Amino acid sequence: MGSPVTFLQPNKQQRMDLANSATTKEQLDKTITEIWYKLGEISKRRFPPFSPKIKYVPRWSPKLNALRKQVNALKCRDKRCKNSDLKESSNTRFKALKNLYKAQVLKAKQDSWKKFCMESTKKCPGKCTKLAKLASQGNRYLHH
Repeated sequence: MGSPVTFLQPNKQQRMDLANSATTKEQLDKTITEIWYKLGEISKRRFPPFSPKIKYVPRWSPKLNALRKQVNALKCRDKRCKNSDLKESSNTRFKALKNLYKAQVLKAKQDSWKKFCMESTKKCPGKCTKLAKLASQGNRYLHH
């Protein structure tokens, strides 16, 4: 399909004449509305509506999400704090919660890999061994 301009070309002169010869506001509004309608149809055909893809991470849970929000809130609070005593205590709490969060994410990743390997060995026994070997060699594309 050509561009919107070429699509309107056959009737371009006719539409321009209608727009130029409009003597009343209603005629001009009608002509402009027709042109906008045609452009809208063309736009819908040429550019499909945007539908964002939802990225599904099997290991992610509401518990991890809540923990991540708490870590980020403590990080912001730590940055904003001006009092050195309060800053030290909030920094200690932040580091402890951050370490807990990292441990929880690591455990979730390991559990997810175990589940994935258990499911894939049922389908194809050698697949998990090969994936584990590639992952241990540092292949960054295999991190689940």
